[in-house]
Amino acid sequence: AGQNLIANSTFAPPVLDSWSTYQVAEASTIPGKVEFSAGEDGRRVAQFIRMGEEKLHTEVGITQQVDKAVNVYDSLILQFDVKTLFQSLPGAGTLNSEFPLRVEVSYRDVYGKDLTWGHGFYYREPEEGEPYPPVVNGTRVSQGEWFTYESPNLIELLDAQGTHPAHINSIRLYASGHNYQS
Repeated sequence: AGQNLIANSTFAPPVLDSWSTYQVAEASTIPGKVEFSAGEDGRRVAQFIRMGEEKLHTEVGITQQVDKAVNVYDSLILQFDVKTLFQSLPGAGTLNSEFPLRVEVSYRDVYGKDLTWGHGFYYREPEEGEPYPPVVNGTRVSQGEWFTYESPNLIELLDAQGTHPAHINSIRLYASGHNYQS
């Protein structure tokens, strides 16, 4: 039977009972922010926004401690809706982690090693001659349109990589780069 391991996956108030927010920015840099609200179509959303000076890296996100054993599960799938509105860095930026939206699942494998699986979303490809690496573990989506993402079966995917998950530690949704809105 299906079971949702994420508490308050709909971002219903009070959101901060289940999710924690964070910001990363240098001291003199305007940080990004997270806003929880009802979107234009009535669905509850977490918005990641940073519109400030260019060429300064920032990150903003939400995290949740999941703390669930999953070693007896046959299937573990992550599904959520994504809408990217703006990104100043193309692709996944210079670090291949600077997406206008990215999800990361922190887990412990059956050998006791803490690992992370992640996937990002973007709409803007690098232009000819721009010095950005090819996007790894990312999906290109249409700007300003909702996209329903469904991960592969993470139990099978990670098992095939030799890191069979035994315990989900946490989940993190974040935006990273210079300027972004998602």
